Amino acid sequence: MAIVWVAMSGGVDSTVAAARLLDQGHDVTGATMRLLPEGHLASHDDCLLSAKAAAHALGIEHVLVDLSDDFEHLVLARVADAYARGTTPNPCVVCNECIKFGLLFDAAMEAGAELFATGHYARVSRDERGRPQLLRARDRTKDQTYFLYRLPEDVLLRSLFPIGESLKKDVIAEAETLDLPETERPESQDVCFAVRGNLARMVVERHPESGIEGDVVDVSDTVLGRHTGIARYTVGQRKGLGIAAETALVVVAIDARLNRLVVAPVDESDVNGLVAEDIQWRGPHDADVRCDVQIRYRSPAVPARAIAQTDRLEVTFESLQRGIAPGQAVVCYAGEICLGGGEIRARR
Repeated sequence: MAIVWVAMSGGVDSTVAAARLLDQGHDVTGATMRLLPEGHLASHDDCLLSAKAAAHALGIEHVLVDLSDDFEHLVLARVADAYARGTTPNPCVVCNECIKFGLLFDAAMEAGAELFATGHYARVSRDERGRPQLLRARDRTKDQTYFLYRLPEDVLLRSLFPIGESLKKDVIAEAETLDLPETERPESQDVCFAVRGNLARMVVERHPESGIEGDVVDVSDTVLGRHTGIARYTVGQRKGLGIAAETALVVVAIDARLNRLVVAPVDESDVNGLVAEDIQWRGPHDADVRCDVQIRYRSPAVPARAIAQTDRLEVTFESLQRGIAPGQAVVCYAGEICLGGGEIRARR
């Protein structure tokens, strides 16, 4: 049996993960991240209390790791900068890489832990050479590998996902049999809750220029209307544009330099490929790989071909796709295996 730190958010998923490891005989410690200054957001403080109560109910040690300064610098500031430049980052991808499986993982190892576990819906296996593979969860409706594609091999080798083989309904049912306090909150809180519902405000506070009104133009530079600040829009957005048009319009580009949105009819916004950079890739390099590609967490994976080079990924879809936003993650799969992905730079 091993010494395991479990990242506990106060939700049902991470609590059941900790309970399962405890049942397996591991020496379990629950670890919770403080991501915001105390009193900054009531829901964040509630999560910390819920995590502590869950650990107490399980009879395991609980530690609070203050990463609020790092979260501000590595996640919030980085996300705000990206939005102010007109791109659409994914906060949870950034946070998992830098914070949860970065600094919290490091704190666990420095404290003597041998393994690190979370309540993510994902799985890890080994290939024929013993290298770790990130696999989709059994419950595909809850699969979270999209957020984890950037995890390096050395982290995957020491990571556990105890609920990755389970369906969500079974995790909830198991939590209810344990009579734990967090079963009243069936959905776990991920780190992105810190900005959920307040994202535009967070960006404008850090970059006031991103909240200034500007023009909405078509691809011919004809002014169609006004926007309320680029921080409030993303590429692929159709609702809330405030423009009366004969055909539905969608945002196809955000020009931060000129403070304007570029829109086009929905049926003219489709593209057949993309280019991504800053990649994390576990598949073959310099090879034309047939795979399924996911361009957003809530988007279905679609058939495509991908070629990964040193730090560049080119994807060509089998059918035209829309809503591809620079800054978002593109993640590639070979069946259940996550090959990796990168940050979308351009559509093509």
